[in-house]
Parts: sequence; C-alpha cells; structure tokens
Amino acid sequence: MSPAAVSILSRRTNNPSQRDWLEFKRVVRYLIGTEDYELRLGDASENNLTLIGFCDADWAGDRVDRKSTSGFLLRIGNATVSWASRKQNCVSTSTMEAEYIALSEAAQEAVWLRRLLSELGEMQDHVTLMYEDNRSCLDFVSLDRQNKRRKHIDTKLYHAKDLCAKGVIELKYCSTDEMVADILTKPLGPKKMLQFSDNMG
Repeated sequence: MSPAAVSILSRRTNNPSQRDWLEFKRVVRYLIGTEDYELRLGDASENNLTLIGFCDADWAGDRVDRKSTSGFLLRIGNATVSWASRKQNCVSTSTMEAEYIALSEAAQEAVWLRRLLSELGEMQDHVTLMYEDNRSCLDFVSLDRQNKRRKHIDTKLYHAKDLCAKGVIELKYCSTDEMVADILTKPLGPKKMLQFSDNMG
C-alpha cells in the first residue's frame, strides 16, 4: 500500500466525505489482500552496506492548500531502511522547488544514517548517491549562479547544495518511470504500485 494514500486520508479525519470513505475501504481491501507481504532486507551474503537514496515530490498535490508531498527512501545495499511520506509545510511555486525541498529532507536523513553506520563500524568513505527525477532540481544544485525564479528558496534548504559541494552526497538523474520514491508521493495504479513496492523490497 502506498504510504501516500494513508498520508492523504489521514488529513481528512475531521470532515471525511463519501469519497474519502470509499478510498479508505480501498486501502483496507489492499491490506487484507497483502497481509502476507513482508519487508525483504536483501541477501546477507552480498555484504553490500552502501547507502543510496531516492527522493521525489508531487507538486501542489493537496487540492485544499496546494502544498506538495515529499517522499524519500534510503537503502543500505538492497534493503530499504528508512522512508518517509510527508506533506511539505510551505507552498512551492514550482516543481523544482517542491523537488528540492524533498531532496533537502532526504539529505538530512542520509547524513544521520551515515553517522549511525559510522558508529556501527561501517564507514561510508564514498559519497552517498541520491537519485532525483527532476532535471531543474539537479541543475539548481550543480550551478553556482542564481536567478530571480530561485532566489526566494529558504536558505535552510541550501543544506543539500552544501552537502553536494562537500562530497557527502552526489545527485544522479533517475527517470520518473524508475523513480521508486514516486510511491511515497501520490496514489499509483496497480502496475506501478506492484513494480515500486517490489523495488522497495
């Protein structure tokens, strides 16, 4: 089940509509049909403890206040160890801004996981790859110059740009069809749902 579906429905608990009730029943049917699903942590024999991340955002997905939803997941080897789907606390004026906010949230989680792995004796001596499907966001991080359309972005979100400059994380393009974090930003059809849930483990 998409965490995005639960996140969206949880915003409607105060004044649910008939449509919300129908969506809730769909979620329950899905849960009943997938009660034997379990989280797969990968093959221990692979001994791959490299941290990688995927981040995505919808844009203005909430029809009431036009706020976007961030979604990210981080994997150690083939095991998904951290994921989140949360509504952003500000209104993004472009898809690039929504994606960059999601990237900043994912980068903070990646830094925390890198520290945790170091404490457990698994140093991450190389950069952590973060996959992103928005080319404008990738350009914004890689280019030093600023323009009028981007100067309004909150300075606290420049954390991700700083981490890239320091060689802690590295951004890599991932096509939308392959972006597994898409499952964390919006409800998907059955085909993509199955594909991405399998990719998540």
